[in-house]
Amino acid sequence: MEHIKVVRNHSEHIQSMHKGGELAHEEKNPQFMLIYKEMKKEIDKIMKALPKQQREIMLMRHKLKLSYKEIAGNLDVTEGTVKTQINRAMIKIKNQLKY
Repeated sequence: MEHIKVVRNHSEHIQSMHKGGELAHEEKNPQFMLIYKEMKKEIDKIMKALPKQQREIMLMRHKLKLSYKEIAGNLDVTEGTVKTQINRAMIKIKNQLKY
């Protein structure tokens, strides 16, 4: 769960920096943009390969910013199931991103 919090906080920080124009100088750096695009492609590929329920839960949590309770209600599963599926998905993503 701590890892998920770190990943979410990092993602939110990057998004806020991007919206504030703080990444504008990095976007001019071709090496940064290449790494960023490749990482995004890799994450998208891993997400598509996740089991359907894990993929749906991850999208609801990270794209739609729904709470565990909201996700559980939408999918008619327990909050514990949501937490477990997020944890399993994060482990898969983390393991597959290691180079």
